[in-house]
Amino acid sequence: MISSNTMENSMIDDHFSEEDFDAISYVRDQLRGMKSGDETRQLQAFHARLNVANAQSSELVKKSVFLNYKKFIDTAREVSYLEREIYELSSLLSDQRMLIETLMQMTGEDRSSIGTASLHTSFSVNPMNVLMQKMDGIASMLNNLPTSDRVIMHGEVVQLDSDNMRPQHNVMLILLSDRLLIGQPSSGKYRFQLESSHPLNNIAAVNIKDRENGETVTSMFKLLIFPGQRFFLAENARIKKEWLDCIENAKRELLHEGSLVRQATIRGKRRHDLSAKMELGNQFMPVAESVAIKSPDESAWLNELPAELDDCIAHRDMEHAVELIMEWKSCNTKEATIDAQLTLRETQIVRRPGALHGGPRAIKKAINLLTILGRASQAVDLYLKKRSTVLILTGTFTMVFPILDNHLSLSHYPRFTCY
Repeated sequence: MISSNTMENSMIDDHFSEEDFDAISYVRDQLRGMKSGDETRQLQAFHARLNVANAQSSELVKKSVFLNYKKFIDTAREVSYLEREIYELSSLLSDQRMLIETLMQMTGEDRSSIGTASLHTSFSVNPMNVLMQKMDGIASMLNNLPTSDRVIMHGEVVQLDSDNMRPQHNVMLILLSDRLLIGQPSSGKYRFQLESSHPLNNIAAVNIKDRENGETVTSMFKLLIFPGQRFFLAENARIKKEWLDCIENAKRELLHEGSLVRQATIRGKRRHDLSAKMELGNQFMPVAESVAIKSPDESAWLNELPAELDDCIAHRDMEHAVELIMEWKSCNTKEATIDAQLTLRETQIVRRPGALHGGPRAIKKAINLLTILGRASQAVDLYLKKRSTVLILTGTFTMVFPILDNHLSLSHYPRFTCY
């Protein structure tokens, strides 16, 4: 009996595996030979055979997937590797394209004769020679750049009228490490003439989102240059985003470098004053006058310190913010107005939600920063609150299983412990 059922199942599988299998024709053939009066039993037997075939097919599919899961993993790994190779190849082609465009511009090729040429070049190619051939009045500035400064990005954008947002003419923007150069169209030997140079500290790049003017608005941005503002239209949304990101990053790097230079200057000044005081002390001379002298470097640094702390808090760089506060506390120069502002920033760093307080992974860093600031009591309080929360959650997880099923033994369920 078992062998006959096996043969029938194998025959059914053979029918199903045929390329020209037709379900309607198969069912019609099975019903054609049924005897009158015995239809119910034969239909039930046919239904049972189909269920057995379905179960066997499902089991075979599961076994096939289980046996071939390594091949699936290897295939997924190969696909991931291929995607990475394609991305690297795309980046390499983009770099080569920018290099070719720069070389063609250096040979005097006109952009109108190059259908795929881009007006924008950034990051990977040194563009100083190209810029000096395009814009008049910047040769001396670029040739005298410090070694730490560089051309971050440059390109042509369309200047818009600030009243009606209509295009006026193309302008050249050159972003350096510490300033932004703007060039207007020129009728002379060069395509552009240097119009103005603006320090990055006096510039703010703002994105424009206005859905009333169609698709072109996705490429618009404005520069807030005291006391006015100027509107520009980039070639596409990607280039606009590059301008906004590059200007913001350059301003942040400039602020950070200035802070480091001022801190180094102040530390050197303190060491010099300390050595001078020690020499005066050895000679039994009064040092009260030297203590009372205010350092102009420290005063300038203190005036800019609140803005630097605001930037650190906005970017959640709490380690740097705490370092700046400790520098302020060790500073000899004291001004009541600035001290009040810095005390307010310190309180904001300690109490601001999401600043020093976080999840279990951030608790150790938060406690260390509070300890550095001399807030030992608050550090202990933070630790105790976190531990209380963990203990409450541990008790909740321990009691959850009896609530779910009071009829089953608790020995079948594990106890959870949170740390």
